[in-house]
Amino acid sequence: TLVKKLWEIRKSYEGDMIEAGWRVAGILGFATAKLFSWDWKRLGSPMQLDVVGKRIGVPAWFANGRRKFWDMMEHYDVIPPNEYCYYPGFDKNYTIHNLRRLNHAEDHDVWTEIIMGTVALSVALTFWNAFTAKDEEESGGGGGHQ
Repeated sequence: TLVKKLWEIRKSYEGDMIEAGWRVAGILGFATAKLFSWDWKRLGSPMQLDVVGKRIGVPAWFANGRRKFWDMMEHYDVIPPNEYCYYPGFDKNYTIHNLRRLNHAEDHDVWTEIIMGTVALSVALTFWNAFTAKDEEESGGGGGHQ
């Protein structure tokens, strides 16, 4: 829904100065992605903790969610993919690829998050197994000596 609204904003600028529409849609998209991004220092998103004040019903976007948002922005052609396609006065800071990089939503960000999440989960499971495992003497393990 947000991407469609940003597309409508960009579309409203299409007759006069489409560069301004790209800039407005880029700034709003970047700010929205920053508000919903997961912040490891706060253990939540700024939207959850600063704006709303609670976590109930407010999503936090990890790298995959941010990547999905910027892919939809590219799919709907809300802002241009690179600065070479359009007008000479267009600011290259408001391209899909640059905003995706600034929002940490590129492929390597997604893979880093997957790997770090897997490592954290495996460490947590290792500790859980270490602290909940029965001792061999308590479980009756061992050789079967008679």
